[in-house]
Amino acid sequence: MKIQPIHLEIEGDPIFLKRRLIPYGLRDAVKKELDKLVEQGILMPVESSNWATPIVTPLKADGKTPRICGDYRLTLNSRLLQQSCTTLETEDILYKLHGSRYFSKIDLKDAYLQIPLDEASSALTTINTPFGLFKYKFLPFGLKVSPAIFQNVINQMIDGLDGVESYQDDIIVHGPNIELHNERLLKLFRRLCENNVLVNPSKCHFTLSSVSCLGYTVDSEGFRPDASRLAPLIQAPSPNNMSSLRSWIGTLQFYSRFIPNFTQRLSPLFEIVSSKQFKWEQQHENILRKTLEFLNKQAFLRPFCRKISLFSLQMLLLWV
Repeated sequence: MKIQPIHLEIEGDPIFLKRRLIPYGLRDAVKKELDKLVEQGILMPVESSNWATPIVTPLKADGKTPRICGDYRLTLNSRLLQQSCTTLETEDILYKLHGSRYFSKIDLKDAYLQIPLDEASSALTTINTPFGLFKYKFLPFGLKVSPAIFQNVINQMIDGLDGVESYQDDIIVHGPNIELHNERLLKLFRRLCENNVLVNPSKCHFTLSSVSCLGYTVDSEGFRPDASRLAPLIQAPSPNNMSSLRSWIGTLQFYSRFIPNFTQRLSPLFEIVSSKQFKWEQQHENILRKTLEFLNKQAFLRPFCRKISLFSLQMLLLWV
């Protein structure tokens, strides 16, 4: 059993764009990376193609190695038919994790590049470089349909596995005790092996007491804002114009469930937006900083237990 090749649906005529110039200092590194991808079987050189997409070459985390990316915004994305996928809402994933005491986080190696393309679809992904034309044999980054296709493939692969949740290239295994957690983890690895899916060992974490998921930290008690997401906010400068204020408000709204009386508490900030005249005063600064401090130190929620009996719930309400 293995992942079946994906077929990309398109409408419209082919687009062929000329290659882009690459800075001289990066040319050798780009050539080396292209050769590596060809050797790994991810890319294949082609002599001609009706489709051609120029590349962009952002540097990887090491600051030296270029990442080869087709700029499909200019070509294929405008011709691809949109793909739909079934993804759980954040609340559903958090509820599923609630009650578990052990967690493992599995990172899939190269994510999209483990999903094969059929021959016709492979030709569509041809990239145009100073070193010739190359087509992808696997699903590349940069296609507007790649996230949906990838999520559908992973959903099908883990279907029927209890205590296994997925969002893009992260898979979380969880259980209320170590025995059940390990049993579920073993079943997942068997499923990955059956589908010839590789993991990235250096980015996998096992038997954790808490896990980061979708901007939250989840443990056996409930969930709170992920501290690693809050740290940049706490260190960020205060808004200095209307645009940055709207951005701040949008960010805080993501965590609004943790903030009692959110609208009332932040009403002075909303009033600035309504007035269409930016005027940042000390009271606004105090509101912003106190809200961030609350999120960082006190914010915590426990999911509602759907298994509570109606009788217990009635008694609880009467007691309150």
